[in-house]
Amino acid sequence: MSKIIVNASGVSQDVFVWLKMANDGHYYIERMKSTGGASDKFPVSAEFAAKVQKMSVEDAWVAMEKFVGVV
Repeated sequence: MSKIIVNASGVSQDVFVWLKMANDGHYYIERMKSTGGASDKFPVSAEFAAKVQKMSVEDAWVAMEKFVGVV
């Protein structure tokens, strides 16, 4: 189980992106194409997660996409 911290799934019609926190307290970005299929998970530091939480949803989406190397 995990908790959604930042839901940026509405920013792009092509890809859904979330910042999540796992039950053990670590943070990760989950990314899934809007066409479905498997999602990819990318671990992030608590420091990065704290920065993303302070951003607007659109800015958070861009930051997370940059982190995973897409933008």
